[in-house]
Formats: sequence, C-alpha cells, structure tokens
Amino acid sequence: MKKRIGVAVAVAGVALMSTLTHAQDNSVAKVFAELEKQRSSGQIGGWMTYVSGVGTGVSWANTTLDAKKRERLYCPPPKVALNASNYAEIARQEYDSDKKYYEQLVEFPADAIAYAVLNGLMKQLPCN
Repeated sequence: MKKRIGVAVAVAGVALMSTLTHAQDNSVAKVFAELEKQRSSGQIGGWMTYVSGVGTGVSWANTTLDAKKRERLYCPPPKVALNASNYAEIARQEYDSDKKYYEQLVEFPADAIAYAVLNGLMKQLPCN
C-alpha cells in the first residue's frame, strides 16, 4: 500500500511539474510574479505548492547533512518554522538580487524558483 501511495505522489508531482513548466507565457519573470501574487494573497496555487515542496526537500537535505555531522546548507534561527510563504519570499528576494542570472533559465522557470529557494536560504540563513 505504501508503495502505491509513493508512486501516486510521484506521478502527481510529475504531472504538476509538467503543467507548471509548460503553461503559456511561462517566462521566469512572469512565474516569479505569479508566485508573489499567490504568496501575498495567501492563495495556495500551483507555484506555492511547488515552492513549498522545494523548500521541504531542501530542509530534508539539510536535516540529513546535520544527522551525518556534515556541513548544513543553511541554518534557520532556533524555533523558526519555515513554510511556503517564507520560501516564496526568500525566492523572490533572491530572484530580485540577481534577475539576470535567473532569467537565463528561460526554458526551465521551475528550476529558477528551485535555485532561488536554495541560494536564498544559503545567503539569508548562513551557518556561522
């Protein structure tokens, strides 16, 4: 049963990614604008769901690195729970800081969001 659920989740994820990355007029700038619109309105749309998944995945990677006594990717402040809205804001700030870099990923706007979440977390929440 667990295997079937895992397969169903994977198929749903691929379908969502396919929908998001092949939407009409999916320029990187428009994708970030839509993400910000969803974030600021509290809407849980496709891009907010995606950014939440990216943030959660990076968090899992961070936890795994910590458990293996390896350097973490980022270090959130104690007792701060990151969520989709935080990840979207971090991604937007990172995108705004280096639009030229992120807009090179025109064929893969979902990758631009993922990189912006990761890079933003590493820059804004460094481990000292």
